[in-house]
Amino acid sequence: MRLLLLIAVIAAIAALCTQRAEAAMTLTANGLLPYPVGSTTGPLVPIEHTETRFKFTLTANGAAGAGSPVTGYVCAVDENRYNPCAPVAFSAPGNYHGFAPWLAPDAAASAPVQLKFCPSKPGALIDDVSCVATVAAFTSTPVSAQFGVSIAGIGIEHTRAVHNDTIAVTILGGGFASKPVCTQVPSAACVQGALEGNHNNGSLLVQNAKIGPFTVTPGQNGAFRFGFAVYNIGDGYSTSVYNELTSNVSGILSDALTEQIVLGDSAIAGPYTEQINHLKWKGCDGPLAVGLVGFFDTTEVLAKTNATGAYDVVTPSYHFKSQTGCGLSPDYNLVYDVIRMSWRPAGYGT
Repeated sequence: MRLLLLIAVIAAIAALCTQRAEAAMTLTANGLLPYPVGSTTGPLVPIEHTETRFKFTLTANGAAGAGSPVTGYVCAVDENRYNPCAPVAFSAPGNYHGFAPWLAPDAAASAPVQLKFCPSKPGALIDDVSCVATVAAFTSTPVSAQFGVSIAGIGIEHTRAVHNDTIAVTILGGGFASKPVCTQVPSAACVQGALEGNHNNGSLLVQNAKIGPFTVTPGQNGAFRFGFAVYNIGDGYSTSVYNELTSNVSGILSDALTEQIVLGDSAIAGPYTEQINHLKWKGCDGPLAVGLVGFFDTTEVLAKTNATGAYDVVTPSYHFKSQTGCGLSPDYNLVYDVIRMSWRPAGYGT
């Protein structure tokens, strides 16, 4: 009986020491700035639904006595769930430095996140009682999203030429941290002069006119803009003249997008389309559909892509004065897709 009583007393003292050690701990979260996985450099603005991590320091002052073990988990908690937790094991008094994993939630200007120390591994719910809130660090961090754009389809009511148009597509744009530069080699910011074949009246699926990803952060760098030009270019050109024509098309579009940002939308209404129509086209060649599209508020495009990750837009018809002896003015419309490349279905990661 005395032996059992002694064991119980020792266990109670040990539990008390553990509690005192836990109560004396502080969690410093280094500003809760996310760091890339696999790197100690940072911080960064994470992309939604990707894995990142938070740097932290856990300190125990040794209230339970020198050499007291401290074990548990440091967990990142956002408004939806616990994330995978980082195991912790060290002795008090002392410090422990580590990184807590975090699966970034939906893009936001200020996504709330909390770091907690948990003596035992928690469940999935954020109200798990096993975690010690008194050593939690709480703040918020921006989370970005990635978007892409494609010209998905073309509708032809009337060609520019008498019969077939040889269709090429240029599309360029971005978040406009810098002006998009176009070359004959496609890039994330520009596809220039993508050939789609010979077509008469009807419709066609476009295969080669996709740009992105563009990374945008709500409340920081707005949304994004892009421009497109569909044109007939079937009359026969040398390589140098062809390259000059397609470069002129993308250059005019790029300048118009930049002007739109600097001077406002009304400053570029119309002139850039006529500039393209008055390039040195041969025969019945020239523009078929030209336009600029701007998403000026990130929340707008986020809301439109929340359900499925993408949405399609059918443009009105475009008309340009064709050359004498060609078909009537061309009548074209487009379908473009805005794709939220970082999107995940509702409940992802829970």
